[in-house]
Amino acid sequence: MTSEPTNPGHLVHEFHFIIDSVVGLPEGDKERIEDLVRVGEWQIALENLCTQLHEYDVKVSPDLLSKISELGRELKVAERYRNLLTS
Repeated sequence: MTSEPTNPGHLVHEFHFIIDSVVGLPEGDKERIEDLVRVGEWQIALENLCTQLHEYDVKVSPDLLSKISELGRELKVAERYRNLLTS
């Protein structure tokens, strides 16, 4: 079980910004990630996002990659998920 984040509103905002900025990810995948965010499954949502971006070979800008990496560090998501976006 994971501990509650210190600022859930901030996390929701960050996820929405990232998801809205991604071009090329199917809407169904975006909706599933949003569902995870809505129920507070922050780590799983980010792991899923990184995996789907990699699977669909979606290119993200350096700024967006930086934002995803920062969020991953904040959520303590395994680095291997963030590394999917640079391989």
